[in-house]
Amino acid sequence: MERHGVVAVGDSLLTGFGPALGGVSAQSWAAWVAWALADCTTVHAVNGAHVAQVVADQLPLLEGRYRIGLACCGANDYADFDPALFGSQLEQICLALRRHTDLAAVATLPLRLRVPQMSWRSTESLTRRLNTVVREVTHDCEALVVDLEPGLTGRWSMAPDGQHPSSVGQLEAARIAAATLDLAGLRFSRHLPDPGQIRLSEHDRRLYVRSVRDRLRGTWSSLRSYRADRAAGAGRG
Repeated sequence: MERHGVVAVGDSLLTGFGPALGGVSAQSWAAWVAWALADCTTVHAVNGAHVAQVVADQLPLLEGRYRIGLACCGANDYADFDPALFGSQLEQICLALRRHTDLAAVATLPLRLRVPQMSWRSTESLTRRLNTVVREVTHDCEALVVDLEPGLTGRWSMAPDGQHPSSVGQLEAARIAAATLDLAGLRFSRHLPDPGQIRLSEHDRRLYVRSVRDRLRGTWSSLRSYRADRAAGAGRG
C-alpha cells in the first residue's frame, strides 16, 4: 500500500489561517512538518470546525496510509463544553488517525488563545480543562501529544484577533511538533527555521500594530454602542 506524507484534521489552528509576518509564509504547522520531512501534506482541517464536525466530515476523508497524522481540535468548542462528549469525539479522531498513520499526534490549545465574548481568565481556565481531556484521551489511545499550551508565547506568535497563530506562530507550533516527533524516533530531512532569528521590518511592525489598534478601537466602539442601547432601553422603561 502506498504511504503518503502528513495528514491533518481539525480547525483553523491547522489550516494556516492567519497573517504572514517577517517573510514567513502563511501556512499550517502541519505543512511545515511535512516540509521538514521533505514530504507532502494533506490538510482536511477546516476553519471554524467543531470536534463533532471533524468526526463527521473529515475522518471519512482519510484513505490509505500516511506517515504522520496530526489533529488540533477544540478552539470552537468552548460554548457549552462537555468534557465527556468532547473526550468521546476526540477518541474517535485519535483512533482513526492511529488506523491510517504510522504516528498520530494531537495538539493541545495555546493558553494565549482568546474567545470572543469571554474574559481571558475564563478562556484560560477552560483551555486548561480542555487540554486536560486532550492529554488523557491521547495518552489512552497511545498517540503523541503536541503540547502547544505553554508555547506560542512570542510577541508576534498570535494574530491580532487572538484566535489564530500568525505565520510565525505556525512555525513555532511546527518546531514543538517536530521536537515531539523526534523524541518518537522520527528523523527529519530539513531543519525548521528558528522563529527567534526572524527580524520584522518596520513596515511589518506598523501594519501589525495598526491591526491591533483597529481591533481594539472596534471593540470599544461596540462596547459604547452596547452601553448606549442599554441606557436608552432603561430610559424608555
